[in-house]
Amino acid sequence: MPIDLELVQFALEARDGDGRWFLEIATGDAIRVGEDDDELSGQIEDGIDERYLAIAALQICPAERERWFAFQKERVRGRIRRWQDDIELVAPPLRVGRSRM
Repeated sequence: MPIDLELVQFALEARDGDGRWFLEIATGDAIRVGEDDDELSGQIEDGIDERYLAIAALQICPAERERWFAFQKERVRGRIRRWQDDIELVAPPLRVGRSRM
């Protein structure tokens, strides 16, 4: 089954408290079930609707969740620093507040 990895990653990293994420087994799609749809969410949790699997991973492990976000933040900052280094090779950074008149 092909899985939409980007959407599953988004579901794992979701920071909003609204709703829950599930993987639809037949299609590989990740879907969000809102808090207002308790019936479907309950059916999935109770195993009545077997078309879906709950995507809980990081939600159920708060310490691992925070470690993940710290790791992800540092990786993004590293990419920004590398990008800064790359653009400085092309052109020196602008100096604000200094005039060469």
